[in-house]
Amino acid sequence: MSLYVLVKHLHLTLAGLAALGFVLRFARLVGLFPRSRGANLLHLADMGVWLTLLTGGLLIWLTGQTSLSLLQPWLLGKLLLLVAALMLASQALSSRASWPSRWLAFLAVLGLLYAIVELALHKRLMLLA
Repeated sequence: MSLYVLVKHLHLTLAGLAALGFVLRFARLVGLFPRSRGANLLHLADMGVWLTLLTGGLLIWLTGQTSLSLLQPWLLGKLLLLVAALMLASQALSSRASWPSRWLAFLAVLGLLYAIVELALHKRLMLLA
C-alpha cells in the first residue's frame, strides 16, 4: 500500500471522528447525556480536528498540489468551507450564544461538512452541477 493511500484513509477516518466529536459535544451541550461522562473522549475529538488538518496538509504535499491558485479551485473552496465550518462550530458550542443561533450554527456546520465531502469526492466547485 502506498503512503498516499495510507494517509488518505487516515485523513478520512480522522475527519469522520472529528465530525462525530462535534455532534457528540453539541449533544452534551443540549443535555442528552451528563457533562461528567465522556469529557476525555471529546478532548480526543479536538485532537482529531488538528490531526485531520495535518494529514490534509500532508496529502496536499504528497500530491504536489502546493499551489492554491486557480489551478485547483476545488481545493481552495474546500479550505474556505472548512474555515467557515470551524467558525460556525465555535458559535454552535459557545455558551454566550442564544439557543436559536446555536441550533442554526449546528445545522449550518452539518451542511458545510456535507459540501466539503461533495467537493472532496467530485472535485467540482459547483456542487449542483
